[in-house]
Amino acid sequence: RQAAALLLLPHLQHIPSLLAMSAPPPHERVKEEIPIDPETGKQYSKSKWKKIKKKREKEEKNKLKAAEKAKREAAKPKKKKKDDDELESLDPNQYYEIRTKKMEKLKAEGFNAYPHKFEAKMSIPYFIKKYENVKPGERLDQVSTSLAGRITRKAPSGKLTFLFIEADDAKIQIFANAGAAKNKEEFENIVRLVRRGDVVGVVGNPGRTKTKELSIFATELKLLAPCLHMLPPPRVGLGAEIRFRKRYLDMIMNPAVKRTF
Repeated sequence: RQAAALLLLPHLQHIPSLLAMSAPPPHERVKEEIPIDPETGKQYSKSKWKKIKKKREKEEKNKLKAAEKAKREAAKPKKKKKDDDELESLDPNQYYEIRTKKMEKLKAEGFNAYPHKFEAKMSIPYFIKKYENVKPGERLDQVSTSLAGRITRKAPSGKLTFLFIEADDAKIQIFANAGAAKNKEEFENIVRLVRRGDVVGVVGNPGRTKTKELSIFATELKLLAPCLHMLPPPRVGLGAEIRFRKRYLDMIMNPAVKRTF
């Protein structure tokens, strides 16, 4: 055995060199070339160049995200604007022109936008006082009354529409649900037609919503006098010059002013 090992020893000495020759060359790292700063004319420092690269990568990711979002939005079906939204986005002159033409068209079709008479059985302040003890969620179906006032706010909510009317320094909510109306089609047409500033008459039942808002649950709604001019947004208010030049508008937008007259 010893003799055999001695014979193989010269061959074993060459194995490490053979392994080294057959092994793949080590991976050579390519040194990144740092560019020149155009402001200073000198090469960026490693730390500064690292920050610049991160910033550029982030901007590129944001661009890709924005492009993907825009693509998704473009693929979505566009929602049709409601009539109220379209009118509110117009300038006052366009608003007046459209509403005037609308009323003229309705008149030609036999609709009377300025009815001679509407019986309001009670005033809004009296309604509030009389039914102030109605409980939340309660509706007095056996009681029918009527009110009249100027619309100060219109708030559609699905199949329902909430109209807020004002008269005699008091406000009340109209709970407008076409399903409870005597004439559903006529009721829906009036709800779509009316805007802020219109004077309306409402027939319905006193009650209080689950959110504790005293309301009249409408069964009939009648347009008494349309407001052809666009009212300023309620939160914007009126400037001093407009308030003095247009006292009627000041009293519509600021009911408390009436007390000084």
